[in-house]
Amino acid sequence: MTRNRQHDICKQLCDALGIEAILEALPQHKIKDSLGLVSIKEVANQLNMPYETLRSRMVSGQIPFPEMRLGRRAYFTQDQAEKITCPCNEQ
Repeated sequence: MTRNRQHDICKQLCDALGIEAILEALPQHKIKDSLGLVSIKEVANQLNMPYETLRSRMVSGQIPFPEMRLGRRAYFTQDQAEKITCPCNEQ
């Protein structure tokens, strides 16, 4: 199957079922790994701060909330995580 054909099939499925239904049907860890998503806990660990501190900084607006949600969990995109954890961005 060609890459274009795969893309066409994925588009048809998304149009027919909706991306949310497709994401709910797939194992969460597979989606997370495939899309390079980063959990709040992983970002907190990269910043060497407690999870609760990162959450409070998100609530206060110092750090943005994660853009992606899979089920009940929120994940940062790779770009978001890099911007937050970059040493050039003092928190």
